[in-house]
Amino acid sequence: MNSGFLARALHPTKSHAMRVGLVCCSALTLSLTVADAQDAVEPGFGGAFWGFHLNHILSQDLDGSCIAVSGICPDESASFSSSEKGWGGGVLAGYNWQHGPMVLGVESDISFGNLNDDLFFTGKNSGTVTSDSTWSAGLRAKAGVLPVPDLWVYGIGGIAVSYFDDQLESRPFAGGATLNSLSEIYTGYSVGAGAELQTELNFRVSFDYLYTDFASQTVTQNGLTTRFDHDRQELRVGLKFPLN
Repeated sequence: MNSGFLARALHPTKSHAMRVGLVCCSALTLSLTVADAQDAVEPGFGGAFWGFHLNHILSQDLDGSCIAVSGICPDESASFSSSEKGWGGGVLAGYNWQHGPMVLGVESDISFGNLNDDLFFTGKNSGTVTSDSTWSAGLRAKAGVLPVPDLWVYGIGGIAVSYFDDQLESRPFAGGATLNSLSEIYTGYSVGAGAELQTELNFRVSFDYLYTDFASQTVTQNGLTTRFDHDRQELRVGLKFPLN
């Protein structure tokens, strides 16, 4: 065997070592580039998260009716209605499951605000309807698709609870004032739609529309039975931080 060939095999030259190093560096750079590309294509909506939200109440409607038992209803139509707008905010948490372009999630939140409806009516009688709401909470499911890798669009459905303090004060033209009051936690359902955007700063921004219909409540006091029924429309902006 040629001694020169054996020497070169056992003791590679500097140029050969440089070529090997360049090949290794190129392979490492390529692998990192592929990994970065995969991260960019799959931003990852899956996993646990927490965050904050700000909600604007487009309308919170109060509808009710009076049924005379032994008293006098507020007016001849025996019904009333009012609407109020407002702001609120709170905290949220949830979990998403992602399978390719399909994402399914569950989210819970609690919101705080001070919404007040006041309605003064006249007719056969005169009086005032007052409704105060200070907090609400919800548990909702979200299901949708990724039209592009960093955008999730979805539908929303779930349950909601809210605290309301409702009062109806009737002042008949003949006789003393009658006050009906009900402080209760209302339950109901929520439906809506929204979109969530993945940012490059490891947080997501969501935009939701929600319609919530709360179950009606009735109260009987001083011979007067009154039904209160609430529903709400709102826009929400959320800021979410992944935990994984």
